[in-house]
Amino acid sequence: MRLITVVFVFLLNFAFAQTTTIRGKAPSYAGDKIEVYTYSDYVTMEKLPIGNLNFDSDGNFRLTVETKDITLIFLDLYVFRGSMFLEPNQTYEISLPTKTLPTKNEKNSPFLEQNEIDIFIENGKQGDLNDIIGSFDLSLNRFIIKHVGFSYGDFRAQADTAAYLLDSVFSYNNSEFYTYYKKYKLRQLKQMAYRLDDESAIRAFFTYKKVKFNNPAYMELFNNVFQNFLINYSKTPKGTGLMEKILSYKSYYLLKKQLLENYFVFKNDSLVDLAILKGIHDGFTNFSLDVGQHKNQIPGKQLLTLLDSIYYYCPVEDYKQIALNIKEKYTRMAKGSPAPDFKLRDENGEFHSLKEFEGKYIYLNFTTSWNYSNQKEFDLIKTSLSKFKDSLQVVTIICDGEFEDFELNRRKKSQDWLFLYFENKEILTNYRVQIFPIFYVIDQKGKFFISPAKAPSEEFEKQFFYSFKKKDGTSIPWFEEVFEEKKD
Repeated sequence: MRLITVVFVFLLNFAFAQTTTIRGKAPSYAGDKIEVYTYSDYVTMEKLPIGNLNFDSDGNFRLTVETKDITLIFLDLYVFRGSMFLEPNQTYEISLPTKTLPTKNEKNSPFLEQNEIDIFIENGKQGDLNDIIGSFDLSLNRFIIKHVGFSYGDFRAQADTAAYLLDSVFSYNNSEFYTYYKKYKLRQLKQMAYRLDDESAIRAFFTYKKVKFNNPAYMELFNNVFQNFLINYSKTPKGTGLMEKILSYKSYYLLKKQLLENYFVFKNDSLVDLAILKGIHDGFTNFSLDVGQHKNQIPGKQLLTLLDSIYYYCPVEDYKQIALNIKEKYTRMAKGSPAPDFKLRDENGEFHSLKEFEGKYIYLNFTTSWNYSNQKEFDLIKTSLSKFKDSLQVVTIICDGEFEDFELNRRKKSQDWLFLYFENKEILTNYRVQIFPIFYVIDQKGKFFISPAKAPSEEFEKQFFYSFKKKDGTSIPWFEEVFEEKKD
C-alpha cells in the first residue's frame, strides 16, 4: 500500500511538471551568453534568474525551463531589455533585435536604463497572450502619451471613452490571466484620470475583488495605491494605535485584527495580508535623498519580527515566500551579513579584492568623478585617517568614466588611500548603490558593520566610535585615546 502511494505521488508530481522552450537563431549574438530572469514576486521586484541563452558559433540558442504558471520573463540584451510571457507547455520561436552594444557614454553611466522592447515571436498567432497584450499595451500607451497634456476634465472624458473602446477592441482572448491584466491596466488609466484618494481607490479597485498577486498589471496598481501603506494609515484617526501593534507588540495577529475591524475597505484576509506585506516592505525602503541615508520610520528589527510572524502564521504559502523574499532583501546588507566580494583595478592596473583587507575595518564608499561633494568628504576622510591610523582602511570606488580617465585623474590627485575603478555595474547591484555618495563599514571578517554608514561630513567618526560601545557603556581603549586627542 505504501509503495502504491509513493508511486502515485511521483506520477502526480510528474503530471504537474511542465516545461516551456525558447529557441531561435541570432547570428549577431554568436558566442554570447544572455541572462534570462523573472521577478521573485511583485512586491520586492527582485531579479530571479531562470537560465541563460547560450549562443553557438552560428547564433543558435535554446533554453528549456520549468513553468507552473504564466510567467513574465526578461532578456538582458545589452542596450535593450526584452520581455515576453511564458505559458506552460509551449515552444516559442523568437527573434531578437540585432546586437547593439552601449556607446562609451552609455557603458559608463552607472544608472543607464535599458530600452524596453517586446520579444517578437515567430510562431505566434493573432490572439495569443503575447500578441494581444503587446497590441493592447501599445494602444493604451499611445493614448496616454497623446492625451497626458490635456486639462484634468478633458483627460477624464477622453480616458472614459478610451477605456470603453480598448475594452471592446481587445476582447479576442478570454483567458483569465489576460482578462485581469486588461481590467487592471484600464483601472490604472481610471486612477490617472480621476486621481482617487487611497481609500477610495482601494474601495473601487480592490475591495470585494479577487487578489491576483501574480498578475503584473494588478500588482502595478496595487503597489501604487498601497505605497507606504502602514505608515500612511497609522497617521489617520482609524490607524490610532497601529504603530503600537508594530513597535511594542510586533504582532501580525493584532495588526491584522485592527485593520479588519477598523478599516472597512478590507473584506478578506488575502487582501489585508498582501497590504501588510507591502507596508512592511516599504517600511524598509523609506529613505531621504539627503546624503542618501535611509530614514526608517519603523525600526528594522520590528519589521523583521513581523515578517517572521507572517511566515509562521499566514496560511497562504505564496505570502510566506514573499515574507522570506522581503527578509532576504533587507538582511542581505544588514550588520553581520557577508559583504559581497569584488575584484577591481587601481590606477596602476593592479587588482584588489575585499579579502585582502581581512583583519582591518574598511570604510567603503561609492562615488562619481562629477560629484560636487567629493572634495569636502575627501578632506574629512584624510583627517579621519590620521586619527585611526592602521585601524581603518579607506576604499573609494569611482563609478563612472573610462578606466583611462580614472587612471589619469588619480595621477593628478594626492589622496593617501586606495581608489578603485568599478569596471561594471554588478558591484552597484550587489551593494544596492542607488545614490552617490554612499558609505559602508565592513568589519575585520568581511561582514557589514555599519550599513549604510554616515558620510564624513555627518560625523562618521562619532558613529564609528559609538558602534564599539559595550552594553556597560565602556569601549575599546584605543578608541578612547583617539577621541581624547580630538577633544584636546
